[in-house]
Order: sequence, then structure tokens, then C-alpha cells
Amino acid sequence: MTNSESFGTGTHGNSGGRLDRNVVERPIGDWLVEWGFITEKQLQVALHDSRTHLLPVGMCLVLREQVDAETIQSAVGAQSYLRDGAITTQEAANAMTLVKRKHVSLGIAFNLLAIQPEPIPRNRLGDLLSASRAISGGELKVVLTLAKATGLPLGRILLNHGSITEDLIQLALALQANIRRGEIDRNGAFEKLSQYVEDGARNSILAGIGLHAETLTGCLLVKSGVISEGNVKDALNSGSKDGARLGEILLGKGVIKQEMIDSTLEVQKLIRAHKFTVPQGLSVLRNVHAAQRRDEIKSESGQHPQRHKPLVMSFYRYLKLTRALPDVISRGGSAQDPSSREAVQSEMEMTWQELRAVSPLAEPVVPSLPDDVRSLLQRCGFISDEQLVIAQRAAYTYKLALDQVLSIEQALIEFHRLKMEEGQPKDWTGTFPNLSAI
Repeated sequence: MTNSESFGTGTHGNSGGRLDRNVVERPIGDWLVEWGFITEKQLQVALHDSRTHLLPVGMCLVLREQVDAETIQSAVGAQSYLRDGAITTQEAANAMTLVKRKHVSLGIAFNLLAIQPEPIPRNRLGDLLSASRAISGGELKVVLTLAKATGLPLGRILLNHGSITEDLIQLALALQANIRRGEIDRNGAFEKLSQYVEDGARNSILAGIGLHAETLTGCLLVKSGVISEGNVKDALNSGSKDGARLGEILLGKGVIKQEMIDSTLEVQKLIRAHKFTVPQGLSVLRNVHAAQRRDEIKSESGQHPQRHKPLVMSFYRYLKLTRALPDVISRGGSAQDPSSREAVQSEMEMTWQELRAVSPLAEPVVPSLPDDVRSLLQRCGFISDEQLVIAQRAAYTYKLALDQVLSIEQALIEFHRLKMEEGQPKDWTGTFPNLSAI
């Protein structure tokens, strides 16, 4: 690649040619360091958090309050434009400098700097999956809304939402990178992805099984990524003669552990009792599976297995991640002591304790709030009825994260999913004895 073709020269880099591999593959953390938002040391700490707690690097930076969620969103947008060759590295740097200095969005920074991204086809993951009919247009709209609301990558939303399998996402991401590097054209990528989707639909043992059968043990295990369809086919073939249950066969073959079978059966009961949605149930199973894999990896490496502990996070920080904090708190103030961040966090923790005591927590109905809890919330800035419901919904999903029924990112998705549907969280009286220690 000559200098005139590279990104650093001020020319757009995707006029039918290859993009610099460093630009295509460079992670968001490196860009944030280059653009001056974080230090290299802060990035290394965030990378450690990300590996330990299975959270995106950007979310770990937000949790540590080193970068705000809006900045991460702008940075990811700039990274996407760079990877598609729609802007130059200098334009991205100039725009992100303005984002940092003026606290504006990337779009506003583009307008103020008169930056006009090249009108070239974008190679976004959602577009690839929609064009290949891996997901419908309606489903794409839902997951894109969730991705924007949570700040999570679209692929993570799709997995947690139970939309498509991990292997399909990995294929789509690989083809996306190949397009951006000029190793395959868009039509060729669409064809490969469409063929994969068609082959999967044609060969799937889950195709056409009906809505109720979504909660069959094998279906839940496959859709959550715990086992493959091949595992199910093999188990059904070997167990067809003696009539053994699928879980028993899989356990006997060493494919899964008893804990996973028990967890799947509990999730199945909760979904069929309408206390969990299918996506929420799949999220729980992925969380259990991830915890098991962490223990296995530690055992294989000679480390003593220990239960995964979630990233320590106060209710105040969780609310920062949900972006549901009223403006008065977001600015670091409170009605009692606008200058004290510690006072704000302490008051928010008191709010959480009070909300947790309100029964039933899973059904936030504003009129049922005791006067003292309502007064405390209003002192913290939750004034309107809508804000009070949001606080209760946040408390509900925060508890699911604290109890490790859901991971932090799954709890965030659940919070925004409930908000989008404008419905109340389901009344959940069930327990997860097998999940309580995870």
C-alpha cells in the first residue's frame, strides 16, 4: 500500500481498494488512547476487567468513570467510519478532539468541522445479517435500538437476545473484516452468508418446531450456545432405542454437566410459567455456561477453581450504565449537597435499599410506593411518575445482576427491553438454587 492509499494522508481510503489492516483490526481501546481519552495504563486495567468479567472494554471504562457512555458511543461510531473508509484518520482525530473538548456527539462534531463521510456502502454487521436474511428487518430495528440504548456491541445484543447463534455472528464478523480489507466484495460476502443461513435452516432439527417447542430442553441448550445441533442429533440417535431423556444422554456422554441440566429445566419452567421471556432464559443459560467454562479453564491451567465474582458496582454506577440518572445526579449533585459526589452515591445506595424492600419488586407500580420511598426518590431527582417507574425497573434488574441470575450486560439489556416494551417486569417468585453460588 502506497502512502497515497493509506489513511494517514487525508484521502479517503476505500475508493475500491484495500484498507490498511491496522485501521480495520485496531481495537477501540487503542483509538481511545491515541485520541487522548485514556492513558495506556488505564487501557490495560480495562482490558484486565474485560477478560475477568466478560464485559466490553468500553463498558469497563464507563464503570470506572474514566470515559462516559456517550463518548464511547461516539468513538465506536468514528471507528466504524474508519473501518469502512468513509473518513480519514485525521478527520476522525479532529472530530473526536471536538467531542472531548465540547462534549458533543460525533454527528455534531462532523457538522461543526464540515466533515462529510464518503457516500460509500457501509459494511455494518446488522446490514450484513439483514441482507442475508439471518434476521428480519423488524428484529434488526429492535436490536439496534437496544445496542444504542445500552452501548453494547450489536453482536453481544444479538447473542443475549437469543436472535442468532454465535457461529453465525463470527462468520458475519469475519466476512465484514474481509470486505473492509478488500479480500472479498460485498456481493460475495452476502452470497456466502446467505448460503450458510439457508443450509442451517434446511438442516436444523429446530426448524418448524412451533412456538411452544422453543422451550424444549434441546432447543434451549442449542440456542444458548451450550451445545451444538450435532450434539442433539447424536444424542437422539443413540438414545432412540432405550427411550432415555435428552438430558440424561448428554450427561452420560459428558457433553454437559448436571448443573447445566438442572439450570435448563428451571429456566424451562419459568419461561412456560410466563415469568421469564425466552431471550431472558437464554441469557441465564449463557451466563451459567460461561461460569462453568471459567472454572474449567482454571482447572486445566492448574489453578484452584473458584466461583466468578461480578464486578463490584454500586447502584449509583449501575444507574450510570443505564443512563437513567436524572440530570441533577448526572451532574454530580443532589438536593442536599450539590458539591459532594460521596453524598450523592450514599443517597443512591439508600434509595436502592428502600426500593429493595418494596414488595413485589418485580412489579413497579408507582401508586404502591410508600410515601417515604417516594420522598427519597424525589430528593434524589426522580420527580415524575415515569422516572419513579424507571428507578424501580433499574432496581429490579440490578438485583438480578447482584444475584448473578444475569450478567451486568444482560441486566442492562433486560432494563432497556422492558423500557422499550413499556410493560412491567414479570412477577418472578421462582428461585435458582443452582445459580445462587455462581
